[in-house]
Amino acid sequence: RKRVNLAFITGRHRTVLRATRRTRRGDSSVQLMCRCGSVRMTGDLDAASAIGARAYEAATAEGRHDRAANAAFQWAMALTWSGRLDEAEECIQLHLEPVAAITDSRWLAWAQFTRAAIAIHRGNGATAIGLLDRAALRFDAERLIDGMVSVATVELVALRQVGDDEARLRRRDRLAGQVERRERGSY
Repeated sequence: RKRVNLAFITGRHRTVLRATRRTRRGDSSVQLMCRCGSVRMTGDLDAASAIGARAYEAATAEGRHDRAANAAFQWAMALTWSGRLDEAEECIQLHLEPVAAITDSRWLAWAQFTRAAIAIHRGNGATAIGLLDRAALRFDAERLIDGMVSVATVELVALRQVGDDEARLRRRDRLAGQVERRERGSY
């Protein structure tokens, strides 16, 4: 499990797909979450959505709320990327937010981040910016640089959508600094 998780975290999606190609009932939620994310990253969004649902069921059966939150996030992102926005919102409301509320703040931030992506898909950049601001506060409090970089990247799209080029350029420059700090291994 740890090798698969490490491969996923470091973006080695082909390695994850090879290691998890034979999934079956009773597989670890971690393996299924990693497979869901890697399948999503390689473009099979319907399969990723189905695997995300299985990962959530497995994590729930394991009694692992932290894993259930991660699985629900992976599931919701697959639904969002595939344009199944109503289903993504339902997944967030019924699965991600309830377990996020009893795990840690990062999962509430990822729920807000995903809701912001949905708002952008629907052409509502202003709503997305508000959601991203709240997510950024949570990610900053947790010192979760991946979350901060993700928020900043998506915020560029929202700012373009609302036509605020000045703020978008400032945000782009801040994002470049965040990425540079991440590459150096500091926050």
